[in-house]
Amino acid sequence: MDWTKKEEAELIKKYPSYVSVVQLSIDMNRSVRSIKQKAARLGLSRGRAPSNKPKDKAHRKIAEKIYREKNRKRIY
Repeated sequence: MDWTKKEEAELIKKYPSYVSVVQLSIDMNRSVRSIKQKAARLGLSRGRAPSNKPKDKAHRKIAEKIYREKNRKRIY
C-alpha cells in the first residue's frame, strides 16, 4: 500500500516527538516496520537522550577523579 502525502506529512510531524512507534502504527493503521522504514527514507530521526558523561576531556578527568574518591573502597 502506497503512502499518501497526507500520511507522510503526519509521519513527519509525529515521528520526532515522544509518541511511541507502536502508537503511531495503531493511529496510522500501518505496521511498526513500515513506519520505521518510511521514516528512514524520509531522513527522520527520533533524537537521543543526552548522556551524562562530560564531553570535554578536562571535565571528564575531574568527574572520574571525583568518582574514584567517592568509591575508593568499592574500587580497590
